[in-house]
This record gives sequence, C-alpha cells and structure tokens, in this order.
Amino acid sequence: MVEITTIFSGLEVAAITIGIVFAFLQLRDINKTRQAELFTALRETMDTTEFWMKYKHIVIDNEGFTLKDIREAVEKRPELYGEMMSLVSFYQHIGWLVKTGHMNINSVGENMALAIIRVYEALVPHLHEFGRRVDRPQIYENFDYLYEKMKIKRKERIERMK
Repeated sequence: MVEITTIFSGLEVAAITIGIVFAFLQLRDINKTRQAELFTALRETMDTTEFWMKYKHIVIDNEGFTLKDIREAVEKRPELYGEMMSLVSFYQHIGWLVKTGHMNINSVGENMALAIIRVYEALVPHLHEFGRRVDRPQIYENFDYLYEKMKIKRKERIERMK
C-alpha cells in the first residue's frame, strides 16, 4: 500500500513542476510584451512628420550625393548634420536591439526594411569612408548588421508577394 507521505511528496513535485512551467510561460509572455512595447515606441518615433521630413531630405532630395557633396551641404546648412546623424543613430540602435535579441528581427523586417535600406545606402557608405580616414573602420557596425539582415528580409518579402 502507498503511504500518504509518498502521495504528498508526489503532489509537491507535481505542483513545483507546474509552477516552473507556468513561470516560464509568464516570462515568455512578458518578453513578447516588452518587445511589442519597444517596437511601438520606435514606430511612434518614425511615424512623425519630423522623422519623415528628415528621411525625405536625406534619402530622396540628396540621392547620389558623395561625401564631398554632404560636407558642402552641411557647411551651407549645419542642421543637416543633426538630421543625418539622428537617422543613422536611430537605426544603429535598432541594429543593436536586433543583434542582441531585444527586438524581433521579423517585426523590424516587416515594418521598416525599405526605410532602413534606403537610409543606409544614402549615408553609411560615406560614413564608412570617413571612418577609414579617422581609423574607425567599424563605425556603425550595428547599422551594418541591420542593413544586411534587412536586405534578406526584403528579398524574402518580395518573393512571398509574387
């Protein structure tokens, strides 16, 4: 016959196991909620007239600019430097968040890939040229990482839409 203490021990083990499983499920949900909140905050930054005017001015109006052209434009209009660097910094930080696993790459890819690619291609090659000149070739490595991932995500999305 089974003793009552054996039954209680089994119930304790089962209760602890259920508690651990429940805690892991809660942690997973908390992590997903945090990622969603973070992504929403980033989208709120992007979904402003100010952000998209910076984007338009840098990516569309100055398409094909060289590093020399950018320097001349900044000399004429110093606030352009702040506009450029705020966009680059924004995506550099998103790159870090994706690279470290704090943000889901699929969410970023589905919602920001084209803007990331366009800003990168408009500015970062010039910044890398500058980085080589000042012996900082790794400048904006998180944006580099994000750009490479977004090219893949963009290609996947285009293939899905065919």
